[in-house]
Amino acid sequence: MKVRLLWLGILSVLLLTASCSPPPTPIDWESLSPEQQKIVREAQNFLNTSRLEFQSPPQVIRLEKTTRGHASQRIASDDSVFFDGKNSENATAWLVLFEGEMRIIPPDPTHSFTPGPFSHQCVYVMIDPATHMNALRSTRCPSRSPSIRTDD
Repeated sequence: MKVRLLWLGILSVLLLTASCSPPPTPIDWESLSPEQQKIVREAQNFLNTSRLEFQSPPQVIRLEKTTRGHASQRIASDDSVFFDGKNSENATAWLVLFEGEMRIIPPDPTHSFTPGPFSHQCVYVMIDPATHMNALRSTRCPSRSPSIRTDD
């Protein structure tokens, strides 16, 4: 009986440990190609022009080369934000997923509105290398390891 309870306890701990995924870890900058580094820098520059404020620099946890159609569906973006009408949904686009402590700052710095507290979030940035049209959207953070997908 005691042996059965011991095994049941060990099995419960193993199942509990397996179900708890580790938090995402940042992508190693050195592992990126020059093209990928350029895309990440463009996404970081785009974030710097947004109304998002970060407690510390956000970490890149996912980088994916895909199509405009897939990128737009992935972040549920309004197509008018990302498509200029000159290129098809099958044209190349990049998705960069950042993770960090962030909050939205007021649109007008002279307004008396106080920003809310920082919260742990992720934000997708879509990069269109052909037209340099970009879009972003916050999302729930994944609980997987960092990933780089290029499908080349």
